Amino acid sequence: MNAIEILIADSLAGSLTAATFPGTISDITAVRTYVPDYTTEELSNLKVSVVPGGTEVTPHTHGADLFELEIHVVIGKRIDTDADIDDLNELRTNIVDAIRSRTLPASTPPMPTGVAWMNCSNATTYERDQLTGSRVFLGDIVVTYRYANAKVTA
Repeated sequence: MNAIEILIADSLAGSLTAATFPGTISDITAVRTYVPDYTTEELSNLKVSVVPGGTEVTPHTHGADLFELEIHVVIGKRIDTDADIDDLNELRTNIVDAIRSRTLPASTPPMPTGVAWMNCSNATTYERDQLTGSRVFLGDIVVTYRYANAKVTA
């Protein structure tokens, strides 16, 4: 697989799985997927999905283009109490902190050479309708990476 967004998502999923986080939820299994589509029953257990997102390509230098790639880290779990929401928010914060501090363990496959973390944002801290209706926490962290790649010549 040569698609840089897939390579990055696979590496991030591996690093998140290998990490131990502080707090109530310390170990997770992150899986790269295209659509984090789970039933409410499946969300009885914590699901962490790493989803390749959009890619923006802009001119960078005479011989290279700059790729900005979005990778989504989606956290999903059915909740029973406000304490469950607190734990999931803490996990979300711990994941962001690990990414931005660059303290995630190395993974298999490794992060491609030349890929640099740029920023993280919470696209959705949690879906309020999901919390009240289905009692499901869904959080979406958007991680942006930057990668310079040689221009394609026709």
